[in-house]
Amino acid sequence: MNSRAAAAVFWVLLFAMIYTYVLYPVLLFLLASLRQTGRDLNFLLGRRVRRSADRESFTPSVAMLVAAHNEAAVIEAKLRNTTVLDYPAGQFQLLLGLDASTDTTRDLAGRVSHPSFSIFPFTERRGKLAVLADLAQRATADILVFSDANTLLDPAALRKLARHFSDPGVGAVCGELRLMSADGKPAMEAQYWRYEV
Repeated sequence: MNSRAAAAVFWVLLFAMIYTYVLYPVLLFLLASLRQTGRDLNFLLGRRVRRSADRESFTPSVAMLVAAHNEAAVIEAKLRNTTVLDYPAGQFQLLLGLDASTDTTRDLAGRVSHPSFSIFPFTERRGKLAVLADLAQRATADILVFSDANTLLDPAALRKLARHFSDPGVGAVCGELRLMSADGKPAMEAQYWRYEV
């Protein structure tokens, strides 16, 4: 390869890297700002209420699906966190799939009982995706919430997620992940995660 070709490859790759990590996020930010400005103008000109009472009281049935393999260190905290979620009891179910755990995850999960909890211990290790697919087949709820065993939810999270589905054009909603260290402070990865978001 001659020096001109090498230089061209270098500059193309450099631009691709700068675009990926700098220009693309800036472009997304600008486009999101323009869209929000359009929504704000539409709201002001249309004199409509942004959040209707119907949207706030919308509580479809929700099933939280959690696949766990050897999660003894976190499973009790996850289940105790789930018991304090602010959502109508008859409209919520937790399906916990134990993916052939070889530690004490199953015993620890059994310590936290709740009428809406169902635990499915699988004897053969199949991986997270297969377990979640199996749990989704067993769920009877209108909305499926996927959560990791080491993720704790804000008590109002389910209501905040579910309200968006009052709009029939919404097919999926994502929460905001906040990484915390063991002492409850933001983890070092949190800065990188904020950039990714």
